[in-house]
Amino acid sequence: MAALAHEAGSELRGFTFHPPPEDGAEAWRAVQASIDALARGETTHVNLDVQDFADRAHIVVGELVDNPELLGRFRRLAVAGFFELAVIDRLVQHLPALWHVGHMQQEEGARSKRRVSQKTLDDADVRRRRMHRLAIYYRETDKADGPVLTKMAFTNDQSRLANDLVSLAGIYARNREAFARDPHFVADDEGDALEDSRAIRRSRGERAGTEVTWTERAAALFTIVQRDYKELRATGTWMLRDKPDDARARFPPMIERVTRRGKDEGADDGDATDTEPANDAPTPVAPTNDTRPAGPTPAAPTEAKSPAPTAPAAKSPGAKATPAEAKKPRAAKAKPAAKPARRKAPKR
Repeated sequence: MAALAHEAGSELRGFTFHPPPEDGAEAWRAVQASIDALARGETTHVNLDVQDFADRAHIVVGELVDNPELLGRFRRLAVAGFFELAVIDRLVQHLPALWHVGHMQQEEGARSKRRVSQKTLDDADVRRRRMHRLAIYYRETDKADGPVLTKMAFTNDQSRLANDLVSLAGIYARNREAFARDPHFVADDEGDALEDSRAIRRSRGERAGTEVTWTERAAALFTIVQRDYKELRATGTWMLRDKPDDARARFPPMIERVTRRGKDEGADDGDATDTEPANDAPTPVAPTNDTRPAGPTPAAPTEAKSPAPTAPAAKSPGAKATPAEAKKPRAAKAKPAAKPARRKAPKR
């Protein structure tokens, strides 16, 4: 057992990373087969800019690979069985590929918004009629092709036109040798019919059952890249746990959650659609000296006081009365108090 562990450690110490790809297109070609296989399964829509993610993560990984001391610590963790160096190697290969896939996804989105031109529809209809005349001349009595040809209705329905072109291309493919001897045979009709059908379906938002879209490829590749970066960041943050600011600078989160309070800078690089609430501490309340138990405090009763009489403002002498005051009845003047009668002295 010890010998196996020593052998594994020797292999990890001598682990060499694959050289970085020349460009994103080359990186994509190297992983296309495996990513397409994943994309044909169930994929989840990625609600972020994969190119921005790839650019920022590529800087982190590039600085790590160029730092012998930090990379050596990852190697020692790998020897101890706590990390896989293949995580870094995959990121070096996959991040340029992810940027390329994001570019192709944008082009695909631009193409899907274009409506097929009227000239393309007119040319496709002319091709359908020409192919149908030749095919029904030779295959009308055929048990397989005859019913398909006789039921074709030449309407303006684009979905029907796309299906008819595919059916006619299949009949041409099965009878190419016999049809080629006819003077009305056009060699390019078979391939052009399929191309016209694809153009019509794309304009209608449809696609062939086996066709993998760039959006699906972006989702599949992003799933792998996100998982590897999450592993790299978790390990790097743990290694630099005694220097949290340095850890965050070297291994920053690629996904910033936005809440009603703003950005959550402590966001983890979990799922792109993760909605984990921010860990906000409650606002502290200033302590008081009141030792009574908490609870609603009844309001003290208050006495209803009658309003104090307001003395009228003194009016300067000679001031004229206002119209409102002029209408008021004048108060009767108080008569002066009668003087007490003087008592006469008695006669002697």
